[in-house]
Amino acid sequence: MVFLQTSFFSQLIKLFILLVILSSCNHSKHSRKEKERVNELLKEVLFHLDTTDSLAVEASKFIVENMSYQFSVRGTLVTAYEDSIKYHFDNALKMEQSLKMINQSARQYSLIFPDDTTYVSPEFLANNIKLALEKYRKSPWKESIPFDLFCKYVLPYKVNREQTENWREALLENKDFQVDKIIKNESMLGSATALHGAMYERKKDFKIINLGLPELPFSCTEALMVGTCHELCNYGVTVMRAFGIPTTVDFTPQFANRSGGHEWCSIIFSADSCQGFDVTVDSLGYNEFWDPETRFAKVYRRTYHQIESNHRSMMGFVSYLPNFFNDPRIEDVTHLYCETADIKIPRKKGESNSIIYLSVFDNKNWFPIAWGSTSDNSIVFQNLGREAVYLPEVFTEEKREPYDYPFVVNKNGDHQFLKPDLSELDTVRLTRKFPLTARIKLYISRMVGGRFQGSNHEDFRDAIDLYMIDTLDGVHYNEVKLNSNRKFRYVRYHSPSKGYCNVAELEFYEDLTTDRPLSGKVIGTDEVYQNDTSVAKSKVFDGKSLTYFDAKASEGAWVGLDLGSSKQIRKIRFLARNDLNGIYPKNEYELLYWDNSWVSLGRVIANKDVLIYPQVPKNALLLLRNLTEGKEERIFSYSDDSQVWW
Repeated sequence: MVFLQTSFFSQLIKLFILLVILSSCNHSKHSRKEKERVNELLKEVLFHLDTTDSLAVEASKFIVENMSYQFSVRGTLVTAYEDSIKYHFDNALKMEQSLKMINQSARQYSLIFPDDTTYVSPEFLANNIKLALEKYRKSPWKESIPFDLFCKYVLPYKVNREQTENWREALLENKDFQVDKIIKNESMLGSATALHGAMYERKKDFKIINLGLPELPFSCTEALMVGTCHELCNYGVTVMRAFGIPTTVDFTPQFANRSGGHEWCSIIFSADSCQGFDVTVDSLGYNEFWDPETRFAKVYRRTYHQIESNHRSMMGFVSYLPNFFNDPRIEDVTHLYCETADIKIPRKKGESNSIIYLSVFDNKNWFPIAWGSTSDNSIVFQNLGREAVYLPEVFTEEKREPYDYPFVVNKNGDHQFLKPDLSELDTVRLTRKFPLTARIKLYISRMVGGRFQGSNHEDFRDAIDLYMIDTLDGVHYNEVKLNSNRKFRYVRYHSPSKGYCNVAELEFYEDLTTDRPLSGKVIGTDEVYQNDTSVAKSKVFDGKSLTYFDAKASEGAWVGLDLGSSKQIRKIRFLARNDLNGIYPKNEYELLYWDNSWVSLGRVIANKDVLIYPQVPKNALLLLRNLTEGKEERIFSYSDDSQVWW
């Protein structure tokens, strides 16, 4: 049982690295050979440093004694990616195309995973320590950073598994980061804000797409204009550390109430205080860039040093769980990002498993994100995010099965099991299969103030307003009937300010009695967001409700038709950019409830925008699926005649 969230190839790399770690580190604390190697390397590093400098000695010990867990990804595959990125550094589209080609032929390249204790030179380590200490001692905010915090989040010579480079020197000489201004800033937060602004200018057009990239050195992540949050984090953390700002990567393997996980940069002020940020958002601050509706179940921190009492230290390497369970360098920091609770559930009699796991729903399946310790009568799960549903599970190499019913951790920190009551049934009224998020509401609102216009000149210099949108049904088609007898060859939708011409479907009708819209040549604004052809103006007329136009310009953009000759417009139908997660006539739906597996309550074909299901067990965890189209699904309970989303 293997959990794959990214490409097969990138997961294979991670799994291989962890297997190497297992063979190398399982007995590192007790291995005489390992201790001898560490001691010898420490002597070689100190040979290049002033041994009367106590901070240099302590920093050297920290780096070398934790190198047993450090490896680099190298080989011809990394070289191929490096060459492509550096060659196409000034053309994001060509870079993306080139990287995709390499990814498709990745198996023809080689990869190696050298141990840093044998590959990284003592001279390099000593130079890294010198530069880091020099920046630390000169920092106006030195007194606010304990030395152990410096060692953990400024001193490390790498962020993840990237090959080593002299990035400290390169960044301090980089004019883009206004070094003099940053050095003179007496506030660490002020300097971080200035650095973030410089990084944002470089990465604001970064395109998020998973290309299965291996770990890349800083010189590549600096030039990279397409990739994932992982590459952005490696870049952002490296820049901050070069200027003496304690920074690392925090991540959630799976959100509590939506699909997927995420990782971001985090400035560390103390053991109990941090500031998350995203390089591609124009302001520094976690609250500034994250959807307030998104909830965390678990947040972990990647460190350079080994964390005691984590899953790896308790269970060793396990191949049947997501890879982060095997990393000895992760720390649970959920409480720094949300209200948490410690939950105790009864332990079953005769239960032999020493660890019970918790999973959250990822829109399709249950994804393990945490573990609990067992005692004689109970199982304790610590530091769980609130307002989330968790499923206790048992994992072994041979099987995976529920340990108990799912439970909700409420806002007040209490928990309640969702065990369906088959003796007490309810009638439920369902309007969606996935919650209407703030993001989708924003896209819908972008049409308010938009105008439909007609003209007999291609440049619309004599444009006549046919209809202005003041309100709209965002998740269903909107229909407007017109009384004008005027005829137009050119018709269009003109976006309001900050609307980005976001519209999913647009139809013009000459005859009220027909269901066939007028056709013509698509006209309008050509430039699209991030030069992405999948959001071009033609998508407005492709008959697909989930595609849409997303213009580069926030205002003044438009899309329409050249009808070839003048036509009378009697009716307009339009659909805002949306998620198509409502209830739609002629679509087939299936409602299920959880009882140690998903149990069907039957399939129905909708005849309006509401589904009515009788005889639904009370206190059940429910899931509604659209069998006709769409992908997003979300678990919910039913209370007070409404869906409660989890």
